[in-house]
Parts: sequence; C-alpha cells; structure tokens
Amino acid sequence: LPDLNAKIIFMINTGSSTRSAVFRQIEDTEIRRLIEKMPPDEAVWILDDMSDRRLKRVLEQLDPKKAARIRDLQKHDRHSAGRLMTNEFFAFHMNTTIGEVAAFIRDNPGVELTRRIFVLNDEGCLAGYVPGRNLIVNPDFLPLRQVMRPILHKVTPNDSRDEVVDIVERYKIPALPVVDEEDHILGVITYEDVVEAMEDI
Repeated sequence: LPDLNAKIIFMINTGSSTRSAVFRQIEDTEIRRLIEKMPPDEAVWILDDMSDRRLKRVLEQLDPKKAARIRDLQKHDRHSAGRLMTNEFFAFHMNTTIGEVAAFIRDNPGVELTRRIFVLNDEGCLAGYVPGRNLIVNPDFLPLRQVMRPILHKVTPNDSRDEVVDIVERYKIPALPVVDEEDHILGVITYEDVVEAMEDI
C-alpha cells in the first residue's frame, strides 16, 4: 500500500482474520505508527485482534495520553455503547461564547468530531448541544446557551450495541452522547461508528 493513510484505511475496513494475519507479519513499531494516527475508538477495534502480551508492548510505546484513551475504551464490553464511542469530542460550559469555542476548535485540529458541540451546565452535566453550523452563522459574542438545542436521546456505556443502532437509525442522529449515572458526558457515538457496527452485526 502506498502510504500510512492507505494502510490505516485498509486495517480499519478489513476483517478480523486478515488483521490477525497482517499483525503476524509486521513489527511492533509499524503497528505503533498505525495506531498513533487513528482515532482511539478505531484503534480499540483493531487492537482486539492482537494477543494481550503484544497489545501491552504496543501500548507502552504509544504517547501516554493516547494509550490512556485506548485503555479507557477497552474497559467496556465489546458489544456495548462504551466500546462504540469516541472519547475525543468538544464540550463547553453554556456561558462560553461562540468565538471562544471556535478558537478552541482551531487550536485542536486533531479532534475530528465538530458536527455537534456539547454544552454543560454549572455541575458539568450535559445540558444540550449546538450544531457545528451554528458556530458559523451566529455572531462570536453569543454564549452557547442562547443557541443550544435540547438533548433528546442519549445512552449509557453499558447499553447494548443493538440499542444504539436502533436509536441512531430511527432518529438519524449524527452524534449520540454517552453519559454516566450523573449525566456527565463520557463519549460520543457517530453515525459512521453505527454503520460499522451494523456491518459487523
């Protein structure tokens, strides 16, 4: 394959047995290079096809922040909402202005999920969301609370993959929040993640 991106796309989209066969042929350093350039939720799927000993070796070579995010997702059952979610997303207090949000997003280009910005209340609980488009069409000085919309659907990390697929398909949700018992946002499941889960199912 011509470059690292092509290799990443292949590894994400190929089957489990092919991935295992490829892993047997390549060095830990090559695996590390692939994993470093992938979102943590994609990396978790791929690392499932690796022995525990090798997984430990590869994670030790990774940037500690990235490794921690991957380990965090691995705690969840393979067929749960927790395993489907990405833990890289944007969430801000409701008094944050659109200008401040836009500047923060610009400074963090590695986080791909920008179609929905999540809004938190004083307790840090999920209060609503702002579609990415609203950051463009509204003036910089407006606080998020003036343009946010209510969250109508959310799941917990232990909800099943089937429940997630049902909600996202039924309501056509581009980014479904995953929350804990106190309503703190833990991650987000994107429509693309759900399409992949449907293929897997």
